[in-house]
Amino acid sequence: MFNKMTQIIQMQITKHLRSKADKSSSNSSFFVSLNTT
Repeated sequence: MFNKMTQIIQMQITKHLRSKADKSSSNSSFFVSLNTT
């Protein structure tokens, strides 16, 4: 249950960061570095 909640939250954060990265190229590099770790 907790793992599923964490997964959903991570998906929401990823979606949020991706939409921000689309609007700003500086956020894009931040999103990539966050995604690779």
